[in-house]
Amino acid sequence: MPLFDTNAQKMLARLADSYLPIRSPDSGKIVYDVSAYLESFLSAFNLDPPRIFAGGPFSGRNASPNGPVPANDFEQPLPLSRYQRLAWKLRLHGPEALAEAKAGRLRLIYLYRTIAP
Repeated sequence: MPLFDTNAQKMLARLADSYLPIRSPDSGKIVYDVSAYLESFLSAFNLDPPRIFAGGPFSGRNASPNGPVPANDFEQPLPLSRYQRLAWKLRLHGPEALAEAKAGRLRLIYLYRTIAP
């Protein structure tokens, strides 16, 4: 089930287009879908490991001049440490998302103060 309805997707596309054109200047085709990106980012914790950091070092797009195309290591997300998991949950979903962390109130306040900009 998508996070954004059709009207929200259109609004996000117009907003993104005001910062970075979403259409190719050559062909006029849409280059990226901001609502799909945001949906995958906001639902990163629906998968295990969460899709926050991609693996590497190769994306599988460019072959070396004298060799085969390397495997796409970016398809596999990297596992998060406990601290990274808490920090990203806080960034994406706010303090309410940390209720399952079984940490005391003072510890949550400490984490929030050390992570928040």
